[in-house]
Amino acid sequence: MARVTRAAYAEAFGTVAGRPLIQLPQMAGQSESEIFFDALALNGVDVRADGDAERMLEPFSASASKKISDSDWPAICGNWISGRPATAANASA
Repeated sequence: MARVTRAAYAEAFGTVAGRPLIQLPQMAGQSESEIFFDALALNGVDVRADGDAERMLEPFSASASKKISDSDWPAICGNWISGRPATAANASA
């Protein structure tokens, strides 16, 4: 799941921030908003209170969630929970 999440965050960050995600912050134990604002700061985006950072959070969250749900991960997890082998081949089954 971590690989899927990192990839989704990187793609969503690029879409919302208009620049590539070069450095990803520590994700463990942090909320999505903490991860997002840390990523902005680490990647040179203005995070001042009067900047665009607050307005980017909602589109970022929506984009990242969509990218995760569009991946094979939810189907793979469902197969794992049901006892079926967790493979991408089973994702469409």
